Amino acid sequence: RLVHLLVAAAEAVASRDIDLASVILVRLKELVSRTGSTMQRVAGYFSDGLQCRMEGGRALERGGSLAEYSITDMLGAFQILHEISPSIKFGHFTANQAILEAVEGERRIHILDYEIMEGIQW
Repeated sequence: RLVHLLVAAAEAVASRDIDLASVILVRLKELVSRTGSTMQRVAGYFSDGLQCRMEGGRALERGGSLAEYSITDMLGAFQILHEISPSIKFGHFTANQAILEAVEGERRIHILDYEIMEGIQW
């Protein structure tokens, strides 16, 4: 149920149907919990992100920040996203394969991780 609501909210935000997105996000806020199951926490993060996008980034200006979440919560959310989204797995596989092909025959490579959670698959 959470996944379907998240997808519906994302579609509403993407199509700029603010009224529908607002209604769905209100319902999502009733169902998610920062201390609940992993899926509830992931849904909460996504709901916050959709709310922020819908408001043009103003939600972060009001004090909402990823800094308020522990690294354990963020890694847990990312792991669940990775497990349920074939797109993430495919993206990581494709990126890693491209890197392997680009450095074929090299004795050493240096990978910079800017801690933006995009290199987490290393």
